[in-house]
Amino acid sequence: MLRSRLCVVTTQSAIDLPQLENKSLETRNVTPELMDDPGLERSEHLRALKALGRINWLSRTARSLAREMEHVLGPVPDRKIRVLDMACGSGDIILPLQRLLLRQSIEAEIDGCDASPVAIDFAAFQAEMSGSRAQFFLRNVLKDPLPEGYDLIISSLFLHHLRDAEIPALLSKLANSAELGFVISDLVRSRLGYWMAYLASMAVTRSAVVRVDSLLSVRSALTISEIDSYMFEAGLNAGSRVYRCFPCRFISSWRRA
Repeated sequence: MLRSRLCVVTTQSAIDLPQLENKSLETRNVTPELMDDPGLERSEHLRALKALGRINWLSRTARSLAREMEHVLGPVPDRKIRVLDMACGSGDIILPLQRLLLRQSIEAEIDGCDASPVAIDFAAFQAEMSGSRAQFFLRNVLKDPLPEGYDLIISSLFLHHLRDAEIPALLSKLANSAELGFVISDLVRSRLGYWMAYLASMAVTRSAVVRVDSLLSVRSALTISEIDSYMFEAGLNAGSRVYRCFPCRFISSWRRA
């Protein structure tokens, strides 16, 4: 449960942040995260997005996604593939992911979508500054239809935001929209993961938003058996696989027959 409150003062307003205690992680405890609050001050949101980019880099997220994307694709395609990064945040994994795939002779055009206008604006700015041609657009994937024409859909650190009933529904939606399959990277709920999230957030950022949300994320994350069960519930047991990867994360993928 959330206990005491601490106040983080910003240049324009104050954000009330919950201080977490490490309670039981045996079951999911899905609590809305601070970054999901549309009233979060823009400067705090941007600061958090930058911190998450550093955490993704340390976690080798692009590398683990690229490895599994190669599995889902099978033989190297003789054309450029189209990839959608769902709930892309700052879009920080897109450029490294393109480079890693190109090393395996896979040319990929990767776009991003997110429900946050702040994230989309920041991702588009970052892409422009780096010379990337990635396109970013607003999309609430729980309410809106997914765009068509993408070979693969990928996602990182999004599934744990969802309620139990929303997960198999979204997995089915991904399978219906992607031409070839999808790859998901997310946290594994465990005590080790909880403390690693705490230490990593303390080490890489002063963003109180990230420090709070990182622990909320682990408490709402899935275990390997839970994501496996949701894949089965979505009717995707054939062509799917789930496994742990560094650090305290899992990869879940599905490949169309």
